[in-house]
Amino acid sequence: MTVEELQIIVRTKTESAEKKIAGLKKRFESIQQTKVPDVQVSTGKAETALKRLQAEVDRTQAKMAKINE
Repeated sequence: MTVEELQIIVRTKTESAEKKIAGLKKRFESIQQTKVPDVQVSTGKAETALKRLQAEVDRTQAKMAKINE
């Protein structure tokens, strides 16, 4: 093969790769990001549950204190 033939082959392969890369970039740009759940909402629910559990523990401890009297 001559140098010119090799240059043509390399150029066509390079152009093909560049086209594929451009297509992939467009696909990545078109992908919509999924919405991440709001962390504050999850934290708020956990705090509410923790308060309920703490209240239940307090009631149970009060009952145990009355029994031990």
